[in-house]
Amino acid sequence: MYRGEDAKAIPRCEEAPAILEKLDARFGCAIVQGELGTWYMHLGETDKALELLERTAEIFRASGVVSHDQVSLADIGSVYLYRRKFLTSLKPVPNR
Repeated sequence: MYRGEDAKAIPRCEEAPAILEKLDARFGCAIVQGELGTWYMHLGETDKALELLERTAEIFRASGVVSHDQVSLADIGSVYLYRRKFLTSLKPVPNR
């Protein structure tokens, strides 16, 4: 997302997960939620970002697609870095 455009994109993208869930497209839903989480982080809304990114990680973990799971974990770590919680951002994730 281009800097400054996140706030414009969010309302449209927030509609997508509900539509994708109705289509039973959980993987697509996770991708959109991950993007939303990243945008919320850039807007400073870290609680909302973590909520979305945690849901994304759960879906990717269950799907077994390791590359997407790793990206979602990196995004979660980025939120903690943004919050200046440096040790939390490096903390190992249980059950991996």
